[in-house]
Amino acid sequence: MYLRPDTFVIFDRVRSPRPEFRKTWLLQAMKRPERAGPHWVVTNGRGRLFVQTLLPEDPRVVLVSGEDLYAYDGRSFPPSREGGPAPECRLEVSPPRPATTDLFLHVLTAADSGTAAVPAGRLGLQGGEVVAAVGEAKVGFRTDGTGGWVERGGARTPLGGRWSRGRLRRRPAGSRGAGVS
Repeated sequence: MYLRPDTFVIFDRVRSPRPEFRKTWLLQAMKRPERAGPHWVVTNGRGRLFVQTLLPEDPRVVLVSGEDLYAYDGRSFPPSREGGPAPECRLEVSPPRPATTDLFLHVLTAADSGTAAVPAGRLGLQGGEVVAAVGEAKVGFRTDGTGGWVERGGARTPLGGRWSRGRLRRRPAGSRGAGVS
């Protein structure tokens, strides 16, 4: 979900029939991220990206760079061709314990490189929803299906429509399909 002017809220729900299957959220970074309290900051030239992990709680975070950048799980995946500037580091976020279902909730905020901090993302869990609060905005995502809502200035807008020719169309109640996030 894009929150104007500079923030993205990303929610991923990953299920596996085998809890021991490690699920990992990845961010390819042009420069090596630096720790900023519980979160990470990537500075590249005049830009800065603040990466806040709200879920999983107590995540396992690994920075991968150098020769290991194009390797994963013991296998090598080098680029097949030169395609411009390449990332210097990969940020990997995994849950601390095996589970059948894992939830990932991240807040990414873009800023000028002189920006020292951004509003902290706050996590809320309400029944079958996870909620990310950033500044005055709140974004809720269903944990058991697609859809959710965004709330700003006291007005709540449901998510879960379908895009058609650049416009959001609402699905009829009870219909199935991809949510808009």
